[in-house]
Amino acid sequence: MARIILYCALSLLFAMPAALLTQKTGTEDPPAASGRQTGVGFKSVADALAALKARPGAKLSVTQPDAWTIITEAGGSVVWSFTPSTHPAYPAVVRRAIVVGEDGMARIEMTGLCQAEKAACDKLMKQFQEVTEKSTRALRERMKNGDETKQP
Repeated sequence: MARIILYCALSLLFAMPAALLTQKTGTEDPPAASGRQTGVGFKSVADALAALKARPGAKLSVTQPDAWTIITEAGGSVVWSFTPSTHPAYPAVVRRAIVVGEDGMARIEMTGLCQAEKAACDKLMKQFQEVTEKSTRALRERMKNGDETKQP
């Protein structure tokens, strides 16, 4: 589990330059359509998976041996992590996106949709939140160091 979350975090960190371009140009598609909205923009995990698989430019991978489905949107600024059917929090999806605030600082925003038992969902979200906080600190440090190397 920790390896999957780390994989997602690293995917976001390495995608940062493209993500920043996407963020600045506003080319990222908003999640979801109509009806009752959730934090991830879809009514169900199944709806999210189907829509994201069909989204142009999305890259799908399945981790081994854990079988998590990871979908990275075009530009790399948004990564979706779907639990495998063997996971206690199945079905669930966690959406993490690199966002640059008005202050110019990058952060990783995380939302999720979990349709399993509350305890399993809470544990999943806590694990992702911990890694997201670490990733956000690393992302900010990377941006700070990049700014320092550009100065004369």
